[in-house]
Amino acid sequence: MKPKQYSIVFLTVITALSVLLMQPVFAQEDDSSEDSIIQQRITDLKERLATRVAELQSINKRSFFGILKEKTDTKFTVTYKESEKPIAADTETSFYTQNDVMKRTDTDIDSLEPGQSVTVFGSLDLDQKTIIAQTVIAQELPETMFGIVTAVDNSDGTFTVNADTSTVFDYEIGTTCSMYTGKKDTGKNLETCGLSKMSVDDLVIVRGKSDSTTISRAKALRILILPHPEKTVPDKQ
Repeated sequence: MKPKQYSIVFLTVITALSVLLMQPVFAQEDDSSEDSIIQQRITDLKERLATRVAELQSINKRSFFGILKEKTDTKFTVTYKESEKPIAADTETSFYTQNDVMKRTDTDIDSLEPGQSVTVFGSLDLDQKTIIAQTVIAQELPETMFGIVTAVDNSDGTFTVNADTSTVFDYEIGTTCSMYTGKKDTGKNLETCGLSKMSVDDLVIVRGKSDSTTISRAKALRILILPHPEKTVPDKQ
């Protein structure tokens, strides 16, 4: 065989080997490219689903305030006037209690009791009726009493108000007291006062926080002493 023929055969063999060796590489590149496309489609689908879920959550966001009516381990019912809303809780739900000075404390569903004022933040379930709670705040709201002062004890720092029942109020450092004077000429209808200005038979409006140990005692937060008709003395005949 001539040298030229050797060269032709050698080139032919090299070309054939190159084609054979390159085919798996091309196949691998094609498979890799296809996997990449599929993965990209999956990623795009996840992003679209996440966006849609976020949109639905935004549309279905709800809040509700009312009185806790009844509860189980994972559900409870809140009512306000004529409305009644079922609430569902899960492991993601956060529970707090909030006192009269707006301080929050972590708690759980077991601490909720019927009759409490609660605010619920969450989103509607698929039934569009139940709220899936994200945050539940049980509020310790101050109570308001309108009545007559029946006793004042300056040394003990207490006073007693009789409405439907008698309640002993503690007058503390943070208690604020105002007296209605009706002095239109001075432009001030209210004057700041203290426990020493309070007298038996005064008509008062008291906002206070009930004692957790007894319903007949409370802490006075705000007091307004109102004028009341002066007692008339019958004419002597």
